[in-house]
Amino acid sequence: MARARTHRSPPAGFTLVELVVILLIISIIAVYAAVTTPSNAEATLSQQAHLLARHLRHAQTLAMTWGRPLRLTAGGGAYAVSCVTAGAAPCDASPVTDPATRAPFSVGLAYGVTVSGATVDFDVHGRPSAGATFTLSGAGATDRTVALSVLTGFVAVTP
Repeated sequence: MARARTHRSPPAGFTLVELVVILLIISIIAVYAAVTTPSNAEATLSQQAHLLARHLRHAQTLAMTWGRPLRLTAGGGAYAVSCVTAGAAPCDASPVTDPATRAPFSVGLAYGVTVSGATVDFDVHGRPSAGATFTLSGAGATDRTVALSVLTGFVAVTP
């Protein structure tokens, strides 16, 4: 009698060496991502600084559009835009109503971020009355500076 041939298939699954190599590769990628990703505090501080810069430019534009002098006042954990002199709409409320959001133009900074106290006025042509430097700091992150040039009205964010 002939013996039936048995065909064995290779075992299913990974070998121990393959698993160790895969875990090593995943670990290297995770360490690289953790080192190159900024901390949450750094990212938040940078985002808040750029938001303040955009709002300074927006206040300049509103002053020109409305033909009214506007003031941005910052301090502590917030800043707001108001009219230099109260009057008829849009200067009938303080802070003014932002036409883009239809909400009061007042911003509370997030995650413990604070801004140094500063005030800047924009005339009806969008020119700042003086140069201003706003320093944002918070939660162990490197301070960010938002500078407004008196001559050009240019707004710059520096780390």
